[in-house]
Amino acid sequence: RVRVTRANPAYGHVEGLMRGYAPWALRRSRPIHPPKSDGTKCSARFARLIEDLAIRSESVAAETGCWLFLGAHHPGATLPPVHYSSPRLREDDATGADDLGGAFLKITTALWQSRRREALDLSKALRQLEGEQEQVVLEKDRAEALVSAY
Repeated sequence: RVRVTRANPAYGHVEGLMRGYAPWALRRSRPIHPPKSDGTKCSARFARLIEDLAIRSESVAAETGCWLFLGAHHPGATLPPVHYSSPRLREDDATGADDLGGAFLKITTALWQSRRREALDLSKALRQLEGEQEQVVLEKDRAEALVSAY
């Protein structure tokens, strides 16, 4: 068994975690699993794990009375983004909690649309290249027919 200590952060640190405006070097207590290669499996796993995270968030908020906001979305999801605001956050600043949720929804919608737009652009480019390839093949066949006629 690996013992994680300050001197031995065996599994590294949580990336992207901030305390205020400063990075927070929180040691991981277990290794991160590599991503699943199948997008459908990733999306399904996300759906299962986000439920647990939401339940844990509610427990933390209820036990401590903290201000807590959680927002999550998976790029391959077919359902809308998930976000949670703790009771204390909603009571102390309902408008702020709504603003956080709205901002998160705008960000994830923009990200999803940009991915979709990129996929559509790539699809159009592929169709165009396939059409051009078809034209080149037809021209090649015509040229070969002319050469064989001589």
